[in-house]
Amino acid sequence: VMLSRPFSLEEEIAGALRKAASYAPEGKTAKLFLWTGNARPFEAAVALTREIGVGNMNGGDSRFDGQFPSVAYLSPLSRPAGDERQIYSGAANEALFTDGWRRNFHGQLRMIEFLERTAEPRRLKPFNLYYHTYSGDKYASLRALETLHELASTGAFIPVWPSRYVQIAEGFFDTQIVATAPLEWRISNRGGLQTVRFDQAEGLHVNPIESAGVIGETRINGSLYVALDPAHPVARLRLSGQRVPGALLSEANWELSDLDRRDCGFSVMAVGFGEGVFEFKGLRNGPRNITVTRNDEVLATMVDRVHGHRLSFKLPDIARQPVRVEVSCPGVNR
Repeated sequence: VMLSRPFSLEEEIAGALRKAASYAPEGKTAKLFLWTGNARPFEAAVALTREIGVGNMNGGDSRFDGQFPSVAYLSPLSRPAGDERQIYSGAANEALFTDGWRRNFHGQLRMIEFLERTAEPRRLKPFNLYYHTYSGDKYASLRALETLHELASTGAFIPVWPSRYVQIAEGFFDTQIVATAPLEWRISNRGGLQTVRFDQAEGLHVNPIESAGVIGETRINGSLYVALDPAHPVARLRLSGQRVPGALLSEANWELSDLDRRDCGFSVMAVGFGEGVFEFKGLRNGPRNITVTRNDEVLATMVDRVHGHRLSFKLPDIARQPVRVEVSCPGVNR
């Protein structure tokens, strides 16, 4: 006997989240709802995810490889659902690479082409390795996943939770950028978005002294990328035609916040997966003590040296919960 009852949006979304939480470790809650089926939710469904405080994502099915050789096959960040917004996933899953799981079971290896083509001349999409458990059913698909996981763990990527990616994408639509002076901007209401890009910015550099809420800068493919500080809801960004001394992040695979520059170093909060790799510039040359703590407990210490005004160092996998990284000159307190 088949029993039926009226469709309930609350049961389909909030009820599903409650059921998932019942299987999770104590204290773990869902932060993201992934759309199933054709992944084209209607307005009320997206609205409910927002009302109960979780992000929403899926769909889009972006491709850009030898089989789909055009940016026209890349989806935007999102699609409107009435007055709501559905966030698309960053890339297609293995079903799209295998013609609906019917042939070419190694097809997800085309993700490597996707990553190369969306990286230049400017980054268009993230590395979103999206697959289902049935990928373990075929040797070819399993080997493809092993290759892609190895690339994800060794490449120059910053691992983040999918819920974090959704916050970044949402921030893109809400961020307000106001010019306050020549080469100076106030950036606010950005949510999870913490990076801005300046094209054709050769010869321009972040001025760390006249900026506030700015962590660092890096230059890729001729564009200047500026990292903002999540601890500052309103950032003031000042660019300069010459380099100004002051600690600036130039490379990291952990997420950083609450940067506090000091005369001979800095402190910063960090969270991330795996071994931490960092490079800071704008520092005076000489030895530095590096101390990592959490709630006043010392987790790691090391001594390194600033060469060419740059400090490069690595930290062990200890930041899945936030830690504070302190860099100081030997014998110098704050």
